[in-house]
Amino acid sequence: MNFALQGDDVGIVEEKHYKLVPSDQIGADDLELYANRLTLRWRHMDHVPKEVRSKIMAAIRSRGNTTTEIPLAKALWTAGLRGYRKHWPVAGKPDFAWPGRKVAVFVDGCFWHGCRCKYLPRTNTEFWRNKIETNKQRDRRVSQALRRDGWTVIRVKECAVRKPSTLARIAKALRNERARANVLRVAQGHDAPDRW
Repeated sequence: MNFALQGDDVGIVEEKHYKLVPSDQIGADDLELYANRLTLRWRHMDHVPKEVRSKIMAAIRSRGNTTTEIPLAKALWTAGLRGYRKHWPVAGKPDFAWPGRKVAVFVDGCFWHGCRCKYLPRTNTEFWRNKIETNKQRDRRVSQALRRDGWTVIRVKECAVRKPSTLARIAKALRNERARANVLRVAQGHDAPDRW
């Protein structure tokens, strides 16, 4: 059965309300008008007040970082880059940290950290723009604080987690920190460099 738009109940299109009715109840001359209305942009209607929606959304909790931390952890393990600690208690709580080498890796979700591969929602745009900009400012502040404390900070976007270059960047940072630590050990009078 075919359907067309008519009346005032279901959705909002161009500030007018429409509902779906069987097309055999609509005259042939009206079909062109309804077809034109279908091409207009459909906007979502929320059936609960804004305050209730806010409470509902605040109650939603994460079920695991299946597109960020978990894939990177598997890739690190497979590549033999072990010895990391998760959420080490330093500024920003890095997702992966090698405290002895002072290497911190943050895995940033593309939407929440403003990656170009994601778009702002069309509704409440100003709120989302401010939220994402605040996240980016916090990322910069945390990275600067860690670098001041002598940490090497690597930020990985969600869309780059599975790229080979991501593991290469992390491995290079670990090698560089290991070499730097060995130079410091020798300069302090220790004869044997540490092993990986």
